[in-house]
Amino acid sequence: MNVQLAVHTFYPESSGGTELYVLQLAKSLARAGHAAHVLAGTPPAGRMVASSDWEGIPVTRLACPADTDNPIRDAYDNATVGEALRALWRDRRPDVLHVCHPGNLSTAILTVAAEMGVPTVVTLTDFWPICPASTLYRSDGALCSGPGDLGRCARCYASMGPRGTRYRSGVQRIPTALLHWAAAACGQVSLARPRAVAWLGALARRTAVVRARLLAADALICLSAFQRQTLARWGYPLAAMRRLPHGTATPAMAVARSVPSREKGLAFGYIGPLSAHKGAHLPIEAFARLRPGRRARLMYWGAIPAPPDEYASRVLQRLEETTNATHRGAFAPGDLPAVMGEIDVLIVPSVWYENTPMVIYEALAHRVPVIATSIGGMRELVTEHHAGWLFARGAVEDLTAVMQARLDDPSSVAAASAAAGPAPEFEAHAREVEALYRRLVEEGRDA
Repeated sequence: MNVQLAVHTFYPESSGGTELYVLQLAKSLARAGHAAHVLAGTPPAGRMVASSDWEGIPVTRLACPADTDNPIRDAYDNATVGEALRALWRDRRPDVLHVCHPGNLSTAILTVAAEMGVPTVVTLTDFWPICPASTLYRSDGALCSGPGDLGRCARCYASMGPRGTRYRSGVQRIPTALLHWAAAACGQVSLARPRAVAWLGALARRTAVVRARLLAADALICLSAFQRQTLARWGYPLAAMRRLPHGTATPAMAVARSVPSREKGLAFGYIGPLSAHKGAHLPIEAFARLRPGRRARLMYWGAIPAPPDEYASRVLQRLEETTNATHRGAFAPGDLPAVMGEIDVLIVPSVWYENTPMVIYEALAHRVPVIATSIGGMRELVTEHHAGWLFARGAVEDLTAVMQARLDDPSSVAAASAAAGPAPEFEAHAREVEALYRRLVEEGRDA
């Protein structure tokens, strides 16, 4: 089969969990003898269509002009992307389109696939269908239950980097309740002018348009039960969404970890970006509060922004000020086993509803117990796989208590390593996805 895997962005521009999922799926399909091609969105620059490859996988990148008449609408329904995809598929029409994240590309790619009779699969890797920021994490740091308050949505949109620059100052001066009323009113009309009316109208219509196009796909895959239940509250029937965890491609370790030596001390680790929504400040703040005389270390791994922003700078300074705490910098994917080998306990402190963090699956594969925030997919993975311990969202005192308990009883770390269930295997996930492709292609031929 000729499979087109669509994603909001891809290596080397971005290297998050969704990008890794797409890369692993493409490689698995290639090993099975299929032609897997990645279609990726990219920041507006250069040609509209550019081709390259990444680790042997062909990649086509679509870039759209940033200066459009309605950037809010184009974020979820981009006619320019649709036109480019029609032209691209005239020469090479895929047998299946698998959308792994519609961001940047928008739902226009699903419309084109329907026009051309291409079967479609959508994997919902985060909360983009009901949240323009994909995270249900508001600009004021609070969690969000969904797009019920358009005034809040407008504020978040105005805080989303370059996209919000042109209307950020105006939005901040308007009361949230008034923004909500205005967006709801504008959603009932289709006016091109004034521009603010068109933008608010596009924001008001976003949820319904995206839902209709995603539900028109031939198959919807959710990665967690939490995500499936959350989307169900916003009009996505449970029967239309199949839960299919992706797991990890890392072979599972057969032997559990031993009790950490008292001479070396317990090693806590954090792997990820220095970002506020990842809660990167929490491990170092909790570590600094552990009782004096602790025999413990804290190590951070991950890329450091250049130059670091204000938040990252504060975390780095705190690490520098704290004894036995260090930032080891970025590492290559092939070095992950060595990194996991230095960690006794991994901390995943995200303050947003992580869906299925790849890093928890990797910890399971390496038999590394996890301390994670007790929300979203993190809670689900730790509970389902007996992977470690949970703490309250954003609560430094709670995280400190969990870490101190591990120090007071290091044998609990070895016991958690032994009790942790194996991570699902990515290859098994890929085979189920491949079987889904085959069924859809055969049904299309019969039709």
